[in-house]
Amino acid sequence: MKHKAFTLIELLVVVAIIGILAAVGVTTFNGFQEKAKIAVAKSNHTSIKKEIYLVIHQCAIDQSIKLMKDYGSKTESVVTCYQPDQRTFITRYLINHMENNGRYRNPYPPHPDNPTAWSAQRANGCKVASWGGQYVGITHIDSPNSWDHITLCICFKEPCSNSDNRLEEKIKYE
Repeated sequence: MKHKAFTLIELLVVVAIIGILAAVGVTTFNGFQEKAKIAVAKSNHTSIKKEIYLVIHQCAIDQSIKLMKDYGSKTESVVTCYQPDQRTFITRYLINHMENNGRYRNPYPPHPDNPTAWSAQRANGCKVASWGGQYVGITHIDSPNSWDHITLCICFKEPCSNSDNRLEEKIKYE
């Protein structure tokens, strides 16, 4: 009686084909992952910008707004808009509010020099966003001393020194 079985050559061919398909699949998956991280970082930046616009308009209407203004607090307080000044209101109260509500998570893994996963941070202008490394995926929010606008900056892909990998926008106070 003759047994029907696969030959060694046939098995090696099947293993080789599976290996090739796995290699192609892994590299394709990694490309999709990177594109997804970029899309999430850009989406967070856009959402943060919209939330700032919303706060500015709410302040224009009511002169006050409910925010979780203290870092790490889930308690909302009614805050008089732009008090004690615009810079403190935006770069402290509003950013703390965004961090406390946890809506905007950085899609990139935490960097050893910056272990937080927040997507919004106080910054000293847009130069921080061009440094890369620990700042990839983080929208930097600054209200400079000119008091007439808020600056938003994000590096969404390394190298951050390349301006094509960054978004920089100014939001005017109305």
